[in-house]
Amino acid sequence: MTNNPKPLKGRYDDFESYVEALVPLARDEWYAKSLDLNLAGRLTDYSTSGPVETYKIGATYQPIDDLRLRATESHDIRAPNISELFSGSAQSRPTIIDPENNNETVSGVLSLRYGNPNLVPENANTTTFGFVYQPSWLEGLTASVDYYNIGIHGEIAQPAPQDVVTFCFEGNSSYCNLITRQNGQIVTIDTPSLNLAKTLTRGDDLEIDYRTDLADISPALDGSISFRAMGTYVAKQTTTTPTAAGIVTVNRAGDIGTSSQPRWVAIDSVSYQKGPATVTVSGRYVGAGVYNSTYNNSNYNTGYIDDNNIPAIYYVNFTAEYLLQGVFAAPKLFFNIENLLDQTPPPVPGTNFEQLQTDPALYDIEGRAFTIGVRFNY
Repeated sequence: MTNNPKPLKGRYDDFESYVEALVPLARDEWYAKSLDLNLAGRLTDYSTSGPVETYKIGATYQPIDDLRLRATESHDIRAPNISELFSGSAQSRPTIIDPENNNETVSGVLSLRYGNPNLVPENANTTTFGFVYQPSWLEGLTASVDYYNIGIHGEIAQPAPQDVVTFCFEGNSSYCNLITRQNGQIVTIDTPSLNLAKTLTRGDDLEIDYRTDLADISPALDGSISFRAMGTYVAKQTTTTPTAAGIVTVNRAGDIGTSSQPRWVAIDSVSYQKGPATVTVSGRYVGAGVYNSTYNNSNYNTGYIDDNNIPAIYYVNFTAEYLLQGVFAAPKLFFNIENLLDQTPPPVPGTNFEQLQTDPALYDIEGRAFTIGVRFNY
């Protein structure tokens, strides 16, 4: 694909009005320590696509002191950005099978990708529910688990050139308008941004925090220690797109090579503080996955790939801080080591045009790095 960059010019206006409310339904009743209803609504009018409505209905229920339950149902939107609306064209030269001319193979057809000012906002329905547990028998501990289910409709995507031709042949006139012919032969195929796809994402968020003064454990100990861990598990991330072969649904959960979406991502840290000094050891975990979730045995048999697996990796970082007490602006000295174990990122194959044969969105590409400095508060 090549580009002939042109100045990008575009604009849209939006006007918004919204309302939010917190409605207490119960306090210190036999059936609830507290019960609250959360309501929100928003009306947004875009100059390019017109008005859209969003809303949220949520509830928080605390049956006992130690446990709080929460749930939310919402309807959300994402408006197309300036690039999706007004970007200039990028061209490629694919080979196309033309069913209108007895399935003739046509090479070097000009395909143009560009923005589309007629796009409308993507819309999503989101369901979440979970709990927060703060046990009275262990002060300083907080644990939470939340489930989420997000379904996006009208997701912005660009059709493949072959799909445009096939859909037109099958009678979809809106796709025929994207094809230019001369003497019956395809010359140009437009593939603008369209509200084309659907995405479903489902998973869980988990978090645990604990902090305690060591003197509470033993008088011989001093200082405080804290632990925190957060993780996200993606059970499902499917994209459904209409193609010439039919409706295609692909689950990209665990797909690292094409979607940067491992099933598990987590961070954790342990800190020890005594007076003005704090030492922290933290970690970041990126779970194992595959290069492409659509590959199957046929890809191996043809020699297309040798190994579709990408291993998990765990990074360790170290930080030491010292607060200069009683000094103006409360300066804090710090020393930090990123990627303490100097972990090498797993290879994630890319195209010949990519300089990095790994995924910099997930993995450290610099190796062990040291930082020393001072911070001030004003």
